[in-house]
Amino acid sequence: MLIIEEYIQIHAEVKEEQGWYVWYPSPPPNLPQSRPDSPLHPVVGCIPAHSPPPSPPLPPPVSLTQVKKKDREWKEGLVSQIHKNVDSYPTVYLLRYENFRNEAFKNLRDTLRSSSTFCLGSNKVLKVAMGKSEAEEYKAGLHLLGEDIRGNSALLFTKLPRPDVERMVASFEVMDYARAGARATEEFAVPAGQVLQYGEPIAHTMEPTLRKHGMPTKLNKGVVELLSDFVVCREGETLTPDKAALLKIFGVQMAAFTMRLRGVWEEATGYERMNGNITDVDDDDDLAV
Repeated sequence: MLIIEEYIQIHAEVKEEQGWYVWYPSPPPNLPQSRPDSPLHPVVGCIPAHSPPPSPPLPPPVSLTQVKKKDREWKEGLVSQIHKNVDSYPTVYLLRYENFRNEAFKNLRDTLRSSSTFCLGSNKVLKVAMGKSEAEEYKAGLHLLGEDIRGNSALLFTKLPRPDVERMVASFEVMDYARAGARATEEFAVPAGQVLQYGEPIAHTMEPTLRKHGMPTKLNKGVVELLSDFVVCREGETLTPDKAALLKIFGVQMAAFTMRLRGVWEEATGYERMNGNITDVDDDDDLAV
């Protein structure tokens, strides 16, 4: 018993030298309350005399989706670049695009890099670069091109002859999966029974996903079965996120990235409108590439 008491006394003295509150057999009444995570010796009760300082607060989270608003300097830089392109290329085409896809556009731009350059941006800024009136236009006839800039518009500055440009634009089409909000170009339905994907039985792990998007499915011995015929979409209807997701799962592409010529400007002949009147879509639409 004496040996145990001597051990306790020595251990307590060591703890006190290290700056700990020590008590045996019970803590003094004026001792600060011990925290739940404080270390306690099985025989001698002890807590740190000086608690560690609190950790500094974490910095507020920064959203990576925030995009800095384009300021006046950026817009003036775009106008200046457009004017340089007008001086460098003899012909300017006004294009109208549908179902824009970044990857396909980058491939087209790289293909034509040696002879042409594209310009996409705010329609209002493009109009300012062209000139809103005959008195403000950068070169003769450009304000007429600016009047036709509306909707999903782009400018093509090129050294290519007109037949080559017309052939390139007419043949350009890239198919992709339609996104929510687009219109279905055809009806697509899945018959009841075993669900197939690309002609093969769909993986059993896809059953919860199909059910999540509204299809009445079940697993039968590892086989995904559709309980009844299911119409994913009908021609002309607006696609919901669920319908767009199902079309992508079954590999049905309904979005065609295409372009049309709406006008052409040449310094010698001025501006010529192409493919009829331009009366569709407001002129406030912007594109963020």
